[in-house]
Amino acid sequence: MPTVGEIVKKTTSFFQEKGFDSPRLDSELLISRALGWERLQVFLKFDYPLSEAEMEKCRELVRRRAKGEPVAYILGEKGFYEHVFEVNTSTLIPRPETELLVERGLEFLNSSDAAKPEARQSALVVDLGCGTGCIGLSIAAAVPIAKVVLVDFSLEALEVAKRNAARLGVEARCEFRHADAGDLEALQDLVGRVDLLVANPPYIDPTDERVSPSVRQFEPATALFAGGPGQKGLEEIRRWALTSWKLAATSACTLFEIGDGQGDDVIQIFRESGWADVQLRRDLSNRERMIVGLLEGEQHG
Repeated sequence: MPTVGEIVKKTTSFFQEKGFDSPRLDSELLISRALGWERLQVFLKFDYPLSEAEMEKCRELVRRRAKGEPVAYILGEKGFYEHVFEVNTSTLIPRPETELLVERGLEFLNSSDAAKPEARQSALVVDLGCGTGCIGLSIAAAVPIAKVVLVDFSLEALEVAKRNAARLGVEARCEFRHADAGDLEALQDLVGRVDLLVANPPYIDPTDERVSPSVRQFEPATALFAGGPGQKGLEEIRRWALTSWKLAATSACTLFEIGDGQGDDVIQIFRESGWADVQLRRDLSNRERMIVGLLEGEQHG
């Protein structure tokens, strides 16, 4: 019978031929899941001979990956920031670059009066279009006085976010709201109260050829694409930017993930929405990745 090491090597070569970005990692994750092992056990049991039943379990997961299905959906989970989040096809797969929003959000809360117990008892955070909840829930886990409202128009995504909140043990400080991020009436009770708003809105033009076939096939289109062809993917950002300004407290921060090349347009959108202090941040690959809007004691309506 073939050993674990032989199957890992063969699967890695097969994934390399398919052109996958991380063939070795994919093969180790899938084979360990098929066998019910932790990934470390793959390294410790390279000489372990597989039974035919175990081989078939491995084949099934490899077949799914070979069809382009993302590993995160096959496993039903994805690591993000300091935690592991449940994912399914009703949610986007959390990506490392999105961790920038968590890092900047924590920087704001930890340096502002919003997070100081002597100044107030809580900090109100809103995660618009929350999906898995990975951004807002990571912040909730790191800031004990944070109360987080997670908003999504997908009931299926909200159910995933609820389960992730339970995973992290922060559900008592979270509210889950079924609403469109651009529907101010549904969020009226939050107007002028939010200390930190985070969002990963749909921002991809439907005709963008840089989107991989796997992403188009498996991830939810409504969470990826915005507007019609040629509209630069800015339509939802425009609506959500106005929401963020309306909800903001007099000293507040809003953080939006954006696509590379959208920086100048989104800065203008934010300024037109009322944000006076707008900054562009790049990721570790030097791609435009995040817009930061700040209010410091300003009155707005």
